[in-house]
Amino acid sequence: MGVVNRCAIGVRARSPMRAWAHEMEPEAPLIDDLEPSLYLIPIQDQDRPPDERLREHYQPIFQEELRCWCEDPSFWPQPLTLELFLLWFDVRFYGLIDDLHMAEPLRNQPTPEERELLEELLREINDSEP
Repeated sequence: MGVVNRCAIGVRARSPMRAWAHEMEPEAPLIDDLEPSLYLIPIQDQDRPPDERLREHYQPIFQEELRCWCEDPSFWPQPLTLELFLLWFDVRFYGLIDDLHMAEPLRNQPTPEERELLEELLREINDSEP
């Protein structure tokens, strides 16, 4: 067993988020049946007050939770404030994260933007070869 060099913020949808998600995707599984989402944050964050950590990280978490149900930001509630986030989600902080499966290394997956950039770079490299 080993320790992952991260802490986490966990969020669980509350009634307003569940209603919005159902409106966006009426045929999808009910959000009530889903586990909370965990977002890894830097380990040094655990020494900062929870409200300060949340203020720094709530917006990308909010955007990702909304993007799971609707990729078009014009359908998202506006503005995405901390107050709205707290109305839409229950929040829990997690300290050190233990890895029970150290034999398999953790991997990061590239974001769609990173994947697109990598593909573009590969095309440029391939096109420039003699």
